[in-house]
Amino acid sequence: MNRHRKIERSSTPDTVQTPSEGVVIPFPGLTQRPARPAPDSSEARGQILLFLGVRYERRAS
Repeated sequence: MNRHRKIERSSTPDTVQTPSEGVVIPFPGLTQRPARPAPDSSEARGQILLFLGVRYERRAS
């Protein structure tokens, strides 16, 4: 079995066009956001961990 096959690729342009303009939508200020009721003191609370797929490893020294 030949393990060194040449993969034929379709012709693609050397440069990729990117949009030249964008729209920035600002996040509304505190006064424009709807008010939320304060949680009860007996309410169970938790934390949400947002995983972005990045792992950091520190070398042993």
